[in-house]
Amino acid sequence: MSRTFLISIFILTCTAHAQMLDNSRLHAFEGKPEFNRTFIMSKGIKSIFCTYSSKADNDVIRPENQSAYYKFNRFGELTFEYKTYYGDTVYTLYVYDERSNLIIKSSADKYGFFSIHHTYDASNRITSTQHRAQSFTNQDKTNYIPPEETVNFKEKYTYTELSDTSYIKHYHNSANEIYKNEYYYLDHKKRITKTESYPKLGSGKETTEIDYNNENQILSRASQSSYMGNYASKYTYAYDENKNIYSMNYYEGDVFKTEFQFVYDSETNLLTGIISRDKGSNSMMIIQFDVGSWY
Repeated sequence: MSRTFLISIFILTCTAHAQMLDNSRLHAFEGKPEFNRTFIMSKGIKSIFCTYSSKADNDVIRPENQSAYYKFNRFGELTFEYKTYYGDTVYTLYVYDERSNLIIKSSADKYGFFSIHHTYDASNRITSTQHRAQSFTNQDKTNYIPPEETVNFKEKYTYTELSDTSYIKHYHNSANEIYKNEYYYLDHKKRITKTESYPKLGSGKETTEIDYNNENQILSRASQSSYMGNYASKYTYAYDENKNIYSMNYYEGDVFKTEFQFVYDSETNLLTGIISRDKGSNSMMIIQFDVGSWY
């Protein structure tokens, strides 16, 4: 079935209360907003601009010399972004396979290019990863991908099925030796509820536990690690009546470190802002979202 035909299927099945941000995956909100491609596609959004402001405790809101731009294809997939900060601009290109799995993420800054390449199995699980790096020598930063001869790291992954609700992910180094095993545990809806990671040599482990609501949205994600000393962190999430995430709290151990508030347009359900507050300093970062163009 062609991806062009699938556009019509997704638009017809997208409800009036679809959410712009997707919080159904294990590592949601790690590094960038997780835009819901079904929502982006149904709205016909082509690009989004972001501007940044900050506010120190007992001070006024001040604009920051930072900005971001996100571009989407007609399938709602994020294909390109750039972010300006600290006197540099970072360009990132995203490439997907026919099943919407991310197969290439290539970034460029004033120093050079860095890309990550993935392959997947029939269950859409990652089977290999490559890292490539190359110095900047006047290539086009917006669409250049380092060639295979620039690979500086690679590993592959195999899987062992334990039951209908559990499996092991094996991490193989470049010599094809297993150096880490990661256990996955699923509930009856096939959602990951717990992971346990153990190194092949040495001691320690890392554990993550995830709780969901009935909409497959994550309510909490708690991690503990004993690899290099003991470390614990936790994220908690809350949602509004339209099933949009409206708050996210981050804890290190028992210490409340950062809170995030998400703001939406009441008529269109579009994300208009994210406000983060550091609980220690009471300082805030404000990101404003605006749709730049439409299909």
